[in-house]
Amino acid sequence: MRNIALVLCLLVLAAPAGATRIGIYDSPAAGSCSLNRFESGPLVSVYIIETQSTGSTGASFRVDADLPGLMTDIGWTWLGGICVGNCNPYEGASVGRACSTDDWVMYRLDFLSDLDTRGTGCNHLNIVGFPSDNVLVYDCNDQGLPFTGGYFSFTDGVTACDDCSPPLPVTPTTWGRVKSLYR
Repeated sequence: MRNIALVLCLLVLAAPAGATRIGIYDSPAAGSCSLNRFESGPLVSVYIIETQSTGSTGASFRVDADLPGLMTDIGWTWLGGICVGNCNPYEGASVGRACSTDDWVMYRLDFLSDLDTRGTGCNHLNIVGFPSDNVLVYDCNDQGLPFTGGYFSFTDGVTACDDCSPPLPVTPTTWGRVKSLYR
């Protein structure tokens, strides 16, 4: 019985608290976070989406592109909420909305893929901090909370890219605290 309680306790502690994530996906339904650019055709669109929100009113971030000559940025479209100041996701964006826990589709980024040039490995679009080093998500009390931004991988069709799912926020002392309950 103690073992079952210990396993349940570990599952609860390992679940992400405040699992809000700003990621880049292949569809507005927050599908996959990677794409074989040779199977997708020359026009590629990806979406910046806040998912798994515990309640937010805004975010501040920037998109960093690591696509050396393989993809050409042909534009971006703002899809929802209020843009405060500069709206260009490559230069840094501060965006807002009414407090909500719904998934928030913020942008569509459009690219033209050079299908004649074979890249090597994985190339990424990364969500990074703006104006500081941290991606900020504003909770329903308008407090800016730092979050790790997601990324999107464009594969070459040969190389397997790493999993772009978010890490679980587990503190190093979690296991010690759980073990101490059963001493």
